[in-house]
Amino acid sequence: MNKRAMVFIFLLSIFAVTVFMSGIYTKLIQQRADFKEPIGALEFALLDARDDAESALFSIDQAARYATLQSLFELSQQGGRMDAPCGKLAGISLWASKDKLCVPTQDMLFTALSTSLSPKLEASLKTLGAPTNSYHYYFEQDGENLRVAGTALRELELPLVLGKKIGTYHIRPSFDVKVAFGVGMYGEIATAFWGPGELLDTIVECERSSSLSSCVQRSLFSFNANHALQITEDCDGLDSVEDRTYIFCASKPGSFWLPSGQTLKKQQPSVRFALFLSDAMPSSLAAEAVPAPGFDSGALVSWTSAESDVQSYTLYLAPSDISRRQASTLSAPAQRFTLASAVEKTYPTSCVFSSLGTPCLALTPGTLYRDGSRFFALLPMSGETWVGVSATDTSGKESMLGTAARLVAEDRLAPGSVTQLGVSGGKVTFVPPSTQVDGSSLSGALTYAYFLKRDTCEGIADVHSGELDSTYRTDALGIEATLQAQPGTYCVGVLALDGKGNPVEEQGGKLVVREEYGQIFPQLLVTAVVQS
Repeated sequence: MNKRAMVFIFLLSIFAVTVFMSGIYTKLIQQRADFKEPIGALEFALLDARDDAESALFSIDQAARYATLQSLFELSQQGGRMDAPCGKLAGISLWASKDKLCVPTQDMLFTALSTSLSPKLEASLKTLGAPTNSYHYYFEQDGENLRVAGTALRELELPLVLGKKIGTYHIRPSFDVKVAFGVGMYGEIATAFWGPGELLDTIVECERSSSLSSCVQRSLFSFNANHALQITEDCDGLDSVEDRTYIFCASKPGSFWLPSGQTLKKQQPSVRFALFLSDAMPSSLAAEAVPAPGFDSGALVSWTSAESDVQSYTLYLAPSDISRRQASTLSAPAQRFTLASAVEKTYPTSCVFSSLGTPCLALTPGTLYRDGSRFFALLPMSGETWVGVSATDTSGKESMLGTAARLVAEDRLAPGSVTQLGVSGGKVTFVPPSTQVDGSSLSGALTYAYFLKRDTCEGIADVHSGELDSTYRTDALGIEATLQAQPGTYCVGVLALDGKGNPVEEQGGKLVVREEYGQIFPQLLVTAVVQS
């Protein structure tokens, strides 16, 4: 290749490169005109949308905290319930009325909070200029703290702007806040009033001897001295008493940021609530029971009661001890007697027969009798039995059983008298009784006691001393025995005895007439004058 050709090729190459570079430059200039925004502007727009979302979430958290405190405060001032099924006093829910309890449970409180929280959260978000939404709430009481979490039911849409709106940034907002003033105090209040031996018990017991208002004050004073929870009647000057219905305020030590108008300020949280305080149930009664003479396997049950509003008494007979029990907890008592409309009658301190065939002082079984403040009744029973008594007042409240009386019922009913007493061929003859002394049927083998007195029947049975000089006692055939005595005139006495020895009992080798048969013993001991 010659020199001129090499120069030509070199110049041609330079020209081609120049044309190519000019074309590229021209193309780049044309493409540059297509970029409306600088490089990275879209990324910055995304970051701006994200910042707006973070700001919105922060606002939602703050609004949720404030709305929760507002709802808690409002709920506490209304008694923890929005529905008030027991009624209200001065706008405050009753937790107990005359006929039912309406104490708010934790689930009820969370439901009320959820209802109250929604409008307050929306109002707070509008105040902060934050986007509103609907939320599903979750509540958890953690010690003294209340945790409230919320998840939005729809996504939050934020505009993506790059000079103009070019799209939408989507997030599903949520919040999770914790406040120091929760619903735990409600449970403490319920325990304070309805726990065993707590305020209601002490008020009821106190009212037996003092006025209700003084009992409330004394019971609260005693309770507050021993508990962190403080309960008072003084609720910002509210008229706290209406027909046994009281408004109470409960609080605990410490101060928290709580709503005050449109702001927050540190104050002590409190819960207002109202209660109808039922009057005291009747006092428990101690039962006494003794065997009832003249009443087969029966008992004379008595108790003392000075209360004026008792409507009826109920006697419970059970095979085991039922002392100091609530009647509703008894499992299948052997027998139950409800007695009302007491009949005035002198209490039988010495229970005796007035005549043959008449039970103890003419008491009618199952009838309520009264002697001043002492009440008594004649009841049937058998074997070992525990007797308890309760009182029911005019409002239907039944007292607990007091100390129950134990009694082993026994047959203390004597056989009737023998008949056709006589002596034939040196033998005492008679016809045995066919009934008991009260006229009821007689069962079981009988024995007979024979008594001799020379010349006369006068004094054959020394009723006053109760000691009988018995010649002998036998069950030989049960109807006759040989008269063993020296020749002469004698008074013969015959007394029929049952298997329990009624109507006598043996003491120190002597037959002693039981007290209840003292007056009618001469009629049971049949006598005849005979010549031996």
